[in-house]
Amino acid sequence: MKTILVATDGSDNAQKAVGIAIELARDAGAELVVTTIRVMPPIGRGGGGGPVLAVEDPAQARSIAADAAALAVEAGVKARAEARAGEPADEIVRLAGEISADMVVVGTRGLGAIAGALMGSVSRSVVRHAAAPVTVVHAPAREHAAV
Repeated sequence: MKTILVATDGSDNAQKAVGIAIELARDAGAELVVTTIRVMPPIGRGGGGGPVLAVEDPAQARSIAADAAALAVEAGVKARAEARAGEPADEIVRLAGEISADMVVVGTRGLGAIAGALMGSVSRSVVRHAAAPVTVVHAPAREHAAV
């Protein structure tokens, strides 16, 4: 295994995924590519103000990825950060192909089947569309959304 891609939005569960990806990369002697996908603010959210979520802000998205890559480097793993903008699942799958990732690691928000179907699931879409194996780090049971 040469390259592992991990996606993070800076959330607690995404940080758990980063930790697992760091361990996997260290054990395999692989490079870790950390990505944060800048989510484009929904049109018509009202007010025309600035970003609401950290991952909507370009500088914050770059910082989230860079901070996670720095954690990997501190753990002795070769790592680099890659921030992008767009639909998260599409961009994760696209980047995995571009870098020929041998594995993709993503977190999950712990949405139930109904909420996941209604709101969409980045992890589910990545599993379906990525050419490389995908490791999904689940939210602990106490963090699952009640739907």
